[in-house]
Amino acid sequence: MSNTNLSDLEVQHRQLLNSLRLPDTVVQRGVPDFLKQFDMAFARQLLGADEPWGREDSFAESGRFTREILTASAEGRQLHCASEITLLSKVKETGDDVVHKGPFDMIEAVFPVRIRGHLVHIIRSGKYRAAAFTAKDIKDIAFLSGRPITQVESAAATVPVFSKEQADVMLAMHRRFRDAAELALKEHTKARGLAGQQLQNERMTALGTLADGMAHHFSNLLSVILGYGSLVLDKGQLDSESADALKKVTEAAQRGRRFTEEILALTGGQDEEDVRCSLHERLDGVLSLLESRLPAGAKVQREFAAQRDTILAPPGVAHQLIFNMLAATIDGLSHGGTLAVRTSNCSEDRELGAQDCIKIEVAEGDTTKIGRGRVTSSRSALDTMAGESVGPKLTSLFGQIGRLDGTVTLESSEDGQAARVEVVIPLTGQIAAAAEKKIRRRLAPSSVWVVDDDQNVCEMCRRVLSAEGHTVEEFGSGDSLVNRVQKEEQQPDLLVIDFNLTDQNGLEIINWLREAGHRTPVIFTTAFGPEHPLVAKALKHKKAFLLRKPFTFRDLADQVTIALGETLIGV
Repeated sequence: MSNTNLSDLEVQHRQLLNSLRLPDTVVQRGVPDFLKQFDMAFARQLLGADEPWGREDSFAESGRFTREILTASAEGRQLHCASEITLLSKVKETGDDVVHKGPFDMIEAVFPVRIRGHLVHIIRSGKYRAAAFTAKDIKDIAFLSGRPITQVESAAATVPVFSKEQADVMLAMHRRFRDAAELALKEHTKARGLAGQQLQNERMTALGTLADGMAHHFSNLLSVILGYGSLVLDKGQLDSESADALKKVTEAAQRGRRFTEEILALTGGQDEEDVRCSLHERLDGVLSLLESRLPAGAKVQREFAAQRDTILAPPGVAHQLIFNMLAATIDGLSHGGTLAVRTSNCSEDRELGAQDCIKIEVAEGDTTKIGRGRVTSSRSALDTMAGESVGPKLTSLFGQIGRLDGTVTLESSEDGQAARVEVVIPLTGQIAAAAEKKIRRRLAPSSVWVVDDDQNVCEMCRRVLSAEGHTVEEFGSGDSLVNRVQKEEQQPDLLVIDFNLTDQNGLEIINWLREAGHRTPVIFTTAFGPEHPLVAKALKHKKAFLLRKPFTFRDLADQVTIALGETLIGV
């Protein structure tokens, strides 16, 4: 062969070898995230501190023989590279253990290390022979290498010679080391994944702690935008271009309101009570948050075929369940792939008979082409822990499904990523259609006290309600309201109170009012829904109403009219 061909062989050999070494594997294009986050210091300690990793020989003697004698000439390097290419190509193609006989009957075994289906490293036995070199072998090697026969004889004598029984013991030892290394690396990736999930949980906990305040301030801003925007639009004194621009502003604020509701739902507490939840609404809401995480060119395909989608669950748990399903599958979504989200109704046999259910399936593209993988079907996380790790998000999913008395089926690809997640959850009665809101005409000018720690919201409420003919007073805190109520003999006709005041919450205020004998109707304004534990307790009081932030001027005016009207007729 020519020197040019030798150069090509050496390049090909180096590329193959590098593709089977852990440090080079983790920087390859398209490698999964769990490998990118690998602790290389740990792997170096486990697999050997010598560089380069995946060194060609475990036996120093045969390594010196290969370097100093066998590959001393161009012809020797050609033989060596060609043999190496054959060996490494077979390992990479099959992913199986390979025992290979190379030039001059030099034997070597290679043991691939796999993590979640990915071939990330190789462990090599080093070169050995089944019998000592013959005189002819020594003569041929001396001729090939251009080395003196005495030097070749001396070097060849150091190459290990194993009988079949000895070779079997040695290879079994290497296999055990490979298996132990795989287990250690798998546990290491699992531990790092759990550590990452713990960090994420801490962030979510911090977000949950801040969510109340974030939603409070953000909803106040949106309320001012919606309130003034809708008030100006209602007057109808704008030219068409200005009216169209203002409509777009209010539409954007309405989208902001839905975004705030989704954030609050995802950070909902474990103390939430079970309520009827529409899963289609929650799927749409969570998808709107996660679509920005899709890989480049990927898209979402919605197929909501279920005619009934109402379950009984704490809203926060329902949102987190949907979030974990979608997020775990998105993590394994390929560039340009399609995330299919499907729902359908089905029936399951339960202890008390057949139960109508909703089935939610989240998968990448055509689920018939997932390939080799693992299928787990269970009602709880405990049944899954005995198997291979399913990842923190899916572990949480099993617990949430167990709480809702549902079942989950997981199909994972070879690399451990969720390729298809299917949950089946029992249905409850459908959510009744919202009764048409009957807006009563203002019966008479009334005295309304507005309590909000955001001056802009107070001013907006005053302008809206003053335009309706009401007399409005503003308070910036719960304490100032309580002091005024204690001093004032004449009480207002209605209180509009921000539920999330900095000094007192709405539940504390209405508890104090009712204990003090005040029966004034109260409208609570808040970004929280009626299922929020504190809000739900406050609304159990008579003459307590809820107005979700952010709200338009018409929402406020109508709710005030309803509260005053129901109070007048003794509701």
